[in-house]
Amino acid sequence: MKTCIKCGHAISENTEYCPSCGADQRFAKSLPERKDDTFLKVLCILTITGASISLLSAALTMGEIAIDNVFRILQILAVLVAIGKMTGAILMLQKRLTGLYIYTVAAVTNIGLSAWTAFGMASIATTESLPEGLLVLSFIFALAISVAFLVMYWLKVNRGQLS
Repeated sequence: MKTCIKCGHAISENTEYCPSCGADQRFAKSLPERKDDTFLKVLCILTITGASISLLSAALTMGEIAIDNVFRILQILAVLVAIGKMTGAILMLQKRLTGLYIYTVAAVTNIGLSAWTAFGMASIATTESLPEGLLVLSFIFALAISVAFLVMYWLKVNRGQLS
């Protein structure tokens, strides 16, 4: 058995056209075998775990922290970001490139929300128990993690696993 040069479907050695996608197999080499995908799986599992914790946290605090509509909107956007990250990671576990794009949009949105919360909302949220510096530090921490995950997902070794 060999694999189709276009879609990777398993075909017999003497097949001239792929029964799945119709690609001509006569003059081309088959696709190389995919490399180990452990790194991508670990990233996806960490992402799904983090997104699940975010969703659980949001569910537990949704009724409590309703100072005003701005904070309610932030909570809703945070839930949407977590759902986007989880969806992207699940799709990447299924080897779909679309998952990488969905995750990227969610992660960039998360960076924007974190920046807006840390800098735009600092004057509103700052109290004696939550100083402005802590908001900025939490943004820097969130930014570092988000950028690190984005870079790791976009590494060639991981992108090459997706189609």
